[in-house]
Amino acid sequence: MGAKLDDIINDYLESFNSGFNSSIYGEVNKEDSQVMLQLISAMGNYMPVNDQNSQSIAENYLLKTVKLSTVEIGLLKSKLEGNLQSSFPATCKN
Repeated sequence: MGAKLDDIINDYLESFNSGFNSSIYGEVNKEDSQVMLQLISAMGNYMPVNDQNSQSIAENYLLKTVKLSTVEIGLLKSKLEGNLQSSFPATCKN
């Protein structure tokens, strides 16, 4: 979705109830930020992660690991952008 890597990491930390903000560029909670950076890197087969490739890493992870289709990824993006008013159709395959 074009988010900066620092914002992605902060969002992950908040999602896991870390209770604080962190920055991969600052000294505050640097260890937690580094763990998150390593997890994102693992999603991309341990390639270096940066602002330019984080979106492709996420998309490839959703395609190859989560097994979403390109249509489902498009729907997810539309939903995140606020372009879909209704909920997703039930397309999950277990």
